[in-house]
Amino acid sequence: EQRRPLENQAAKLEKQMETEQLSLAEIDQALADNDIYSESEKSRLEALLKAQGQHRDTLSSLEGEWLLTQEQLEAIPD
Repeated sequence: EQRRPLENQAAKLEKQMETEQLSLAEIDQALADNDIYSESEKSRLEALLKAQGQHRDTLSSLEGEWLLTQEQLEAIPD
């Protein structure tokens, strides 16, 4: 069956996207704390912002792969 590998790939991508979304939520929560913007937390803030960008990029890439996989699934006749 042609669908099985694509369905497995889609499920794997969904789990990876969920992990990235959870990481982003944790970063957003940390960034919501006003203390993170103090001078003493500058290096932590920079690290969080860098991680946030990396997670957003990864999530965007995963979403693109997932959409492509879904399109491939839809192209397979039932």
